[in-house]
Amino acid sequence: MENKLIIERLQLTIDNLKKLKPEQFNYAEIVTKFDETKGCGTVCCVMGFYPVWYKESFKYRKIKSGVSTFMYTVDNKEVESYHGITSFEFFSLFYGYGLAVPKLDSIVTMSEYVSLYEVIDRFEILKVYYENKYND
Repeated sequence: MENKLIIERLQLTIDNLKKLKPEQFNYAEIVTKFDETKGCGTVCCVMGFYPVWYKESFKYRKIKSGVSTFMYTVDNKEVESYHGITSFEFFSLFYGYGLAVPKLDSIVTMSEYVSLYEVIDRFEILKVYYENKYND
């Protein structure tokens, strides 16, 4: 994918993230009930908003998550492809990997410490990386 398109799509996501209220975003919560008005309730990662923001490209999929729980999700590879980013970049942006946090027992525990503002910062840093790469 061309760097210019990567930069445009990262910026579009940054703009959408900046419109969210902190209470609409919670990495520590597993979404189990879809809600048309909020997208999917509080969202455990940015991908939960993709079917709301990018209706033409993404749809929610209901998957089994435990014995009797279902959650709505978007496919990781589709998001990677949409942005033209690597798996490492994807996991850093969407799952909070690489953060220095006081407790690293699990993804959910680690993610409890990731705020909406930290996620926006990560998207902005990656966008600057691609801008610099594009200008080289």
